[in-house]
Amino acid sequence: QDGNAISGTMGPPNEKDRRSIQDCVLEGSALRFRVPGGDGSGTEFVAVELKIQNDEMIGTLKGKGRNGTIQTYTLRLKRTKDDPGR
Repeated sequence: QDGNAISGTMGPPNEKDRRSIQDCVLEGSALRFRVPGGDGSGTEFVAVELKIQNDEMIGTLKGKGRNGTIQTYTLRLKRTKDDPGR
């Protein structure tokens, strides 16, 4: 994060399968961005909308499923303390 500009990636732990977030907007406690979905060609996107509350981010992820219908998932992300043993 640099002011209201946000950059980063989203996806599985394997770095090569991660995709860059795009069109990210941070307004107050609301965070919205898109990520290329499907085959990553940029023709389909997953939309994420989150509200930041204390040490959690709560919201939705919407994208087209394999059968072509729009699917919506509820997200609840919570910050955890780093394990000093790692």
